[in-house]
Parts: sequence; structure tokens; C-alpha cells
Amino acid sequence: LWNEAKAHLMELHRRHSAMLGRISTLEELQERHEGLSPGVRYLLTEARRHADGPFRDISGLVADLIQVEVDAAMLIEVALGECAQYLVVEPNSTLLEALCQNSQGFPGRVGFIWMDDFLPEGQRKFREELAGAGGSASLSASSPALRAAEVHRRAAASRFAHVRITNGLDQMPGVLGRADQFIQCEDLYLPLFKYLLGETWIVEDLNTAMKLSHQIYSRELTLPLFPAVDLLELSGTGRVEKEVSARLPDPMTGGLPQIHFVTVAGERYSSDGILCIGPQHASSNLISRRSELRTLGSQLQILLNEITRADEEVQETHQKLENRQKSLAELEDAQDETLQKLFECRKEIEAAGERQNQLRNRVREFQENGQKIQQKLETLRMDHQKKSDEKNALEEQAAEIQRELENLDTEILQADALRSEKNLLVTECKVQLAKCEERVESLRNSLRRLDADMTERRKIIHEQQTQLEQNQKLFTEAERTALASNARLADFYCAQEQTALELFKLRKQKNSSNAERSQISEAAGLLREKIRSREEKIHALQLEKGTLAHESENVVARLCEDYEIEQEDFFQRIDSFMPGEETKQKDLHREISQLRSKIQHLGNVNADSLKELDEAQTVFDEIFAKYQECASAKEKLTRTIERINEDCRKLFMRTFERIGEYFYHIFRDLFGGGHAELQLTECPDPLDAGVEIIAQPPGKQRLNLSLMSGGEKTMTCVALLFALFKNHPSQFCILDEVDAALDEANTVRLTEILNQFRDQTQFIIISHSRKTMSVANTIYGVTMQDSGISKQVSVKFEEVNDNGELESLGIRLFPAESESQTEK
Repeated sequence: LWNEAKAHLMELHRRHSAMLGRISTLEELQERHEGLSPGVRYLLTEARRHADGPFRDISGLVADLIQVEVDAAMLIEVALGECAQYLVVEPNSTLLEALCQNSQGFPGRVGFIWMDDFLPEGQRKFREELAGAGGSASLSASSPALRAAEVHRRAAASRFAHVRITNGLDQMPGVLGRADQFIQCEDLYLPLFKYLLGETWIVEDLNTAMKLSHQIYSRELTLPLFPAVDLLELSGTGRVEKEVSARLPDPMTGGLPQIHFVTVAGERYSSDGILCIGPQHASSNLISRRSELRTLGSQLQILLNEITRADEEVQETHQKLENRQKSLAELEDAQDETLQKLFECRKEIEAAGERQNQLRNRVREFQENGQKIQQKLETLRMDHQKKSDEKNALEEQAAEIQRELENLDTEILQADALRSEKNLLVTECKVQLAKCEERVESLRNSLRRLDADMTERRKIIHEQQTQLEQNQKLFTEAERTALASNARLADFYCAQEQTALELFKLRKQKNSSNAERSQISEAAGLLREKIRSREEKIHALQLEKGTLAHESENVVARLCEDYEIEQEDFFQRIDSFMPGEETKQKDLHREISQLRSKIQHLGNVNADSLKELDEAQTVFDEIFAKYQECASAKEKLTRTIERINEDCRKLFMRTFERIGEYFYHIFRDLFGGGHAELQLTECPDPLDAGVEIIAQPPGKQRLNLSLMSGGEKTMTCVALLFALFKNHPSQFCILDEVDAALDEANTVRLTEILNQFRDQTQFIIISHSRKTMSVANTIYGVTMQDSGISKQVSVKFEEVNDNGELESLGIRLFPAESESQTEK
């Protein structure tokens, strides 16, 4: 694992070196103006060399004023074409008069763009008023060509007051976007690039470009027409040429705009049928080089952070590995010692077993002898009756045998005691053996646990590395998501404001609709109730009318029959007495008709109002959900950014304090005392603060670095350099005459510090001091023994004897003191 981490660190250093080389190459190409025409290089050099000269109003190249992503740089370069090398001139510039007076000395053709043509009308009038009447006088006194060009420029300024762009192709299939949407620039130059790129569209392939051009030409797509600004070009022949690129109606195309298409492969196709294909020349990659340089700068910082983290991880892994190896060695020593003790215990157990067997054999022999004696005693007792004569002899023999028995009993007791002691010893040995076996088993278990722990730690380290890589990927994706979310958040804010306005209008309309609906509902209810009552009244009146008519007919018939009167005369007389009854019925019928017509004119009011209310509520819910989602995403991004900034501050302050402590101690070693410290300038955020070096050499006051002498500055800077090296060692270090301003004593202190760091860093020193050379392992020199012939010489101090001679060649490197005095 440590080898893998070390290999990863070496790979990061290799990538860092390759990236630095690429950045150096790009900066060198940019410094030499590689890919620019001779005339453009000449004017840029003159403008930089003479800050107050006639070319001071040149803002720079068109390619220098924009920022493009690396993936889109080639497409923007194809879209701009030759305009990428045009020079942009600031508003109200006097460069035109200088160009007309001295245009013979340019080595080639140069294109200019005057920013006067792209200023809003108010700013242009304000700048012309600031110019005053002096400008008019100088204009009238200049050459006819200059007056004509100035008249044309002022006409263009009034004619092209507003720059417009084409729209309508964003949603077409195969269209990636308009070219001006892929760049970033200052607001001052935004109209210029809207003009240069406003008619150029980025598409996927050439078929899409031709298809869109055909649709535009056949008027299937309608695009707006707009004018453009003039470009003035200066040729090497000394005359001013005017190229008017106005997008005005073309009689050949029927008033269609001039649209350009650029494919992902770098092909350029115009709506007038012009097609440009083929690889682009490498020397013209102005925008690509600048975009790549900016991208490499940001990637370089990320790579440096990765190298720092990888170096810390390698050191931490190496330290853990050393600790594990030490623990493993201690366990192995303990295991060997335990095995040795176990072996000794087993030997003692075997010896005790042998002694125990010997004692058991002797006890067995004693028991056999005792049995024999008992048998003999029984025989003697049986023969006691028979051999009474031999009683005395037998008693003596018995006494003697008794003594032997007592001796045997004593020996048996001693043997039993010895056996008990041996048994105790065997028991203790068994206990000790069990303890040793238990200790061995516990050590084996500990060893197995340590092995498992080591395996688990390795697995954890591998998982942490994997998690670190995933976190780095997630961090990169989070940054991209943050940028995209910020853009979406801005769009959502705009949409939210617009939606809020629409929602306010809808709510107002809803309230008015609800009020109107309530009024209409109330009016309709009243009308229905009124109509129903009138219809009931009419029905009752009709019934009453029928009844009365029938009764009246009967009454009239009876009256006419009783009084012998004709019915016509009777009705005429009745009408003369009741003139208003018929008029009242007509009024009732008229009122009923009016109420019915009003109900019909009301229409389907309730259904339409409810439908509009539901639609407005749905739109409001969707917009409110999007607003909540945006607010949540914004809060998460804010917390992520704050956490990253907090981690960066902690890491910076920890590293800053550690380097400050190292700087203090190394400063005291170099100066033989004194005091030095690093301080941050006053700033709320430590990441934005500057660093001040405050030093106090022995016997002096506290001084800033700018108030010190040359030698003190050198020693202080060397102390800071070695403090950085002590915090993060480097593979090698090149010091160019760092001891030039030091005396001999300070040079000796410097060499002592170098000797302290030579185990970690290889120092390559360019020096004329013998004290510095004396601590080197190898000296390289370049001599010119013959005129025009240089020779490299390398000497190792191991090959030099005390007399200053090479032992292998007999060459004296340093002359003796007398010889050097003679030469002086």
C-alpha cells in the first residue's frame, strides 16, 4: 500500500512537471505572439514598449478580450476567422490620425475595430462632448483621407447605435447554440462580440448547417435583419481601406440575413453557399492557447493540492507501517521468548517424570522386599513353637529385622515425602505448562488479531483511498453542479419574479372573478326566485283568469239573456269602465320576457371561472415547488462552500503556524539569536490575507523585510525557504548565488543549515564562495582554456587530497597561499 501511495505521488509529480512544461510552452508562445501576422506583432510590441505613444489606445487583440472553455475555443476561433487577430481600439482614440500620417512602416496587414461604433448613444454623445471643440479643429486641419474616414465613422456611430442579433434557431434539432453564448467578456466589449458572433451558430454537423441554410433561403425560417459596424483595415501599402460588412437586404437572396454555421468538426458554412473545411493551421490557435493556459492554471492548483494530500498520505502510511513493523517485531521477540520458556519447562517436566519413575521403581522394590520380609516373619512365627531353642537367635534376628524394617519404613517415608515433593513439582510444572500454553495461545490469538487488524487497516486505507478519489470526483462534480446550479438559480430567480408577477395578476383576476361570480350567482338566484314567483303568480292569474272568464261568460250570458242586451254592446260598456286592465297584463308579460333574456345572456360563467382558477392554482403549485427546490439546492451549495472554506482555513492556519515556528528556529540558527515571525495582514478571511515578515536580528530593533540590509534580507529569506522545506521537503533545490551578499561567518552558518537538509533535498548551488564549495560533494565548472572552446569539468571532493590535487590525475585544483599572493 505504501508503494502504491508512493507511486501515485510520483505520478502526480510527473503530471505536475508535464503541466508546468506545457504552461511554460504556452506562455512562451503567447509572449512571442506566435501565430500573429508581422504587422500585428509590430503594433503590439510598439504599444507595450511606448506606453504614451500613438498606439496607447489599443486594448488588445479580439482573442485577448474573451474567455472561452477549451472545448469550445476551436469553434469560436473558426467563427471569428481573421477577426481574432484584429486590434480593438478604445473609444475617442486619436490612433486614426496617427495611422493616416505614418502608415508606410508597417510590415504587414493589420485589422482594427473601433469601439466608438459599439457604444450606446448616450455614452457616445457624452464622450464627444468631453472631446470638445479641439477635436473638430484638428479634424478640419487633417488630411482629406482622415476627414473622410472620420465622417464615415461618425455616420456609422449614428447608424449602428444598437447592435442586434439573430434569434429563432435555438430550438432547432442539431443546433448547439449561438456563438456569442459560448464566450465571456467585459460589458464594454459585449456589443462587439454580439456583432462578430451574433450571426454565427454552432451546429453538430455539416448536414444540419446545409439543412438550416436551405430552410432560411426557402423562407421556411424567418430571421430578423440588422445592420453591422464598419471595420477599418490598414494595409502595408499605406492606404486606408474600408470594409463595410452591413447585413442589409440582399436583392439576390430576397432580403435574407447572412447566417454562418460552424460545425463541431471545425467546418464553416455560410447561407450564401460558401463552405470552408479542412484542419486549421496550428499557429493560428490564439483562443485555444489562451483557453488552455487558463484551464491549465486552474488544474495546476488542483494538482498541487492533490500532491500535498498524497504526500501527507504517504508520510502517514509510512509512519503507520513503521509502527506496525515495530509492533510485529516486539510480538515476534515475545513469541520467541515464550517458546524458549516453554521448551525449558518441557525439559524440566521430562526430567521430573524420569525422577518420578525412578522413585516409583525404588518404592516397588521396597514393597517387594517388605512382602518378602512379611512372608519370612510369618514363617518364623510359625516355626517359633518348633524352634524355641532358637528363640534368642530368632529374637536377635527379629530385632535386627525390626531395625531393618524401621529403616525401610524411614526410607519409605522419605520416599513418600520425596514423591509428594515431586508430585507438587510436577503439578506446578503442569500449571506452569498450562499457563505457558495459555500464554502461547493468547499470543497466537493476539498475533491473529493483529494480522486481522492489519488486514482490516489495509482494507480501510484502500477504502479511504477509494473514498478519497470518489470524494474528489464528487467535489469536482459538486463544483460543476454548483456552477450549473448558480446559473439555474439565476434563471429560477428571474422565472420566480416573472411567475410571482403573473401569480399576483392571476390572484387579482381570481379575486375579481370570485367577486363577479358571487355577484352573478346572487343576481341569478334573485332572478330565478323572481321568475319562479312571477311564473307562479302568472299561473295563478291564468287559473283565476280562466275561472273569471268562464264565470264572466256565464254572467254575461245571463245578463244578456235577462236584460236582452247584445254581448258586443255589453263588452263595449265594460271596457269604458276598466281601461287599465289590459295594460297591466302587457306590462307583466314584458317584465317576464326581460327576465328570461337576462338569464340567457348570463352564459356559462361559473364553469369558465372555476377552470381558470384551477389552471392558475396548478401553475402556482408548480412554480412554488420549483422555488422550494431552488431554495433547497442553494442552501446545500451554501453549506458545502462554507464547509470547504472552513477546511481550507483550518489547513492554511495549521500550515502557517507550523511554518512560522520552523521559521523562528531556523532564523535563530542562522543569525545566532534574534527573533522572527510571520504575520497575516488584517483581513476578515485568512485565505485573502497577505503575509508580512517581521524580523529582529541580534542587537537590533524589529524591522520589516524592506528595511534590512542585503545580507539580512538574504538570511531571512533563506530561513523562510528552509522553513517551507522542513514542512514539505522538495526533491531538489537550485540556489543561484544565494551567498553573494554574505560574509564568511554567515556563509558558514548557511552551509551548516544546508548540511541539515541534504539528507532530504539535493541542492544545486551556483556560487563563487570557497566556503560554500567546501561542503559540496561534487563541483561542476565550465572553463574556456582555448578561445571559443568551452569545456565542462566535474570534480568529486572524495578524489581530492589535502594538497588540493586530484589523486588520480595529479592536478592541483586550488593554488597554494604563496602562489595566490604572487598571482595577486
